[in-house]
Amino acid sequence: EQTQLDDDGAISVFEMIEYYEPVTRLIVANNVRLGVRAWLALARLLKRFHRLEYLDVRRTSLDESTMPLLCRVLKLNCTLRVLHLEDNHLSGILTRNLVWGLRTNTLLQDLYLGHNKLTPEDAKTPRFPPHHQPVHTSTGPPQQSSAGHGS
Repeated sequence: EQTQLDDDGAISVFEMIEYYEPVTRLIVANNVRLGVRAWLALARLLKRFHRLEYLDVRRTSLDESTMPLLCRVLKLNCTLRVLHLEDNHLSGILTRNLVWGLRTNTLLQDLYLGHNKLTPEDAKTPRFPPHHQPVHTSTGPPQQSSAGHGS
């Protein structure tokens, strides 16, 4: 977290994780210099690596060119159970991409979306399937009262 990773550094870390495979939790939060190459490497890791259950990419560089890379892997039912996407300026097309990526994913249990730029229009995006657990939009720890349930 907050390691000032750029594309080359992130690619090296992701390749090491894929090779050694002891990781179930990966925190890449607060690395705003990640570019398309880093997101491609992360997507490749998620696709090939079947032990990663927790991914935290809060305050990173997700945008219209990188979000589809993450969403394609989410659609393939990667092994993630928890995904943190807080403070990534998600709204509009990015939200629609995320919902598209998660529609067939049956493994993700918790999705954290607090501190994004979600709008009332984003609420009109097709809902998550009923097998999804709470979508946490609050800034504190997940609680039933602060979670928005999609159904």
